Amino acid sequence: MAETIEYVRYISYLKNCLRRRGKTREDAEDLVQEAFLRLELYCQKGHEVSEPGAFLMRTVRNLSVSQHRRELLLNKKNIEDIPLADSSVAPDEVLAAEERLEAIRQILDGISRRTREVFFLTPPRWIQLCRDRAALRYFGIGD
Repeated sequence: MAETIEYVRYISYLKNCLRRRGKTREDAEDLVQEAFLRLELYCQKGHEVSEPGAFLMRTVRNLSVSQHRRELLLNKKNIEDIPLADSSVAPDEVLAAEERLEAIRQILDGISRRTREVFFLTPPRWIQLCRDRAALRYFGIGD
């Protein structure tokens, strides 16, 4: 009876250790059950286990590591399945966009510093300033 109580204590301890290492409750239960089965098989083969808690802890840890490695292998993706670039944009579309950006840069380079400052204000603030003739005169824009 005392041995059964000791094993129940091991179960809780082992499950808590696995949960702290990030295992789900179901995975922790499965790994602890597997560890107990391995302890039983080891004893049935005639081996003596002087520290069953240490045996179970080492077994649970090894099983957890093996499970993690298995998951990594199963989740690995084939390099050919990973998209490397967006092939939906044609090279001529990229060139046209670059030409439009360059035209905008040239326009911005051609306007005064004050006008450029107003242009780069946040849109609601810019619209408000454009409606206010005094603000436009302050920036040296317009009439």
